[in-house]
Amino acid sequence: MNIREIVKNWAGNNPVIKLLAVGIAVGLWFLASGWVYEGSTLTVPVTLKLAEGMTEVNIDPPRVEVRLEYPREYETLIEGGKLPIKVVHDLTETRTGGRVVFNLSPSDVERSSRLRVVGINPSRVIAEIDRLAEKALPVKVVYRGKPSRGYRVAGQRVIPPEVVIPGPESVLDKMTAIETEPINIMGRELDFYQRVPLQPVSPYFDPNLEPVTVNVFIRKEPARREFPDVAVGILRGPIGIAKVEYQPEKVDLVIKGTPGDLESISPDDLTAYVDVIGLQPGVYNLPVRTNIPGGVTLDRAEPSAIKVTIESGLGEVLEP
Repeated sequence: MNIREIVKNWAGNNPVIKLLAVGIAVGLWFLASGWVYEGSTLTVPVTLKLAEGMTEVNIDPPRVEVRLEYPREYETLIEGGKLPIKVVHDLTETRTGGRVVFNLSPSDVERSSRLRVVGINPSRVIAEIDRLAEKALPVKVVYRGKPSRGYRVAGQRVIPPEVVIPGPESVLDKMTAIETEPINIMGRELDFYQRVPLQPVSPYFDPNLEPVTVNVFIRKEPARREFPDVAVGILRGPIGIAKVEYQPEKVDLVIKGTPGDLESISPDDLTAYVDVIGLQPGVYNLPVRTNIPGGVTLDRAEPSAIKVTIESGLGEVLEP
């Protein structure tokens, strides 16, 4: 007897009962397979649903472990990350800034209806929220490295010089500037410009702020030349002073400029003096003043102040 005859004889005897049995068996198999659940633990970020005009400052912890149970046929989807699972807590009723403490529940876990949440660890969350505000802040340029030897950053021009930053009101109140990402100036000798992103202030600030354009000006370091023992003179009025004593009577002047300009200067081109015009008799520490040729500048005078003693009487004018 072949297989076809065996099946024909089996189906010919009580066919209704046998079909019913087959249907029941298939139904029990599907039902039983639905009772077989797998378990898994996923680490999921915590997000907040906030009222309009509010923003997050901090969430602790930022991520929690969610323990799930699901039918066996969902295992591949879970492991492959094809079923989105989110933890979202509703704080739309909170309209004032400050510290909020709450416990997460299974209802905060957005997932497929066939997935069961059996645990959240930790369930207690502390959030700092605040009103969303805007503030115009100047841009502070940050550099990395140094120009070539003998060169320096003489300045920069930022376009735009300030930007409007959205963020938590309490954080913005403390900010006085926003920094750029570091600009590499290693080995530079010439001016250049560059589009530079702004540094993110925190995860809750707008990450899509437009970069700024920074023009960087590179200049040669000025040379320096020392002129020792330059005599100090006194600048005084025509009357009212009989005698002026001062110490020291000579100072060292350090002048900076281009090498060519410095080489053309002689000690006779420099004048150092103190101004006592209008001063009453007494003892003073007065700053050293100088007259120097154009094209160069005074770097420093050593010492930078002179001790002057003024006595009463008639005097004369000494021009520096």
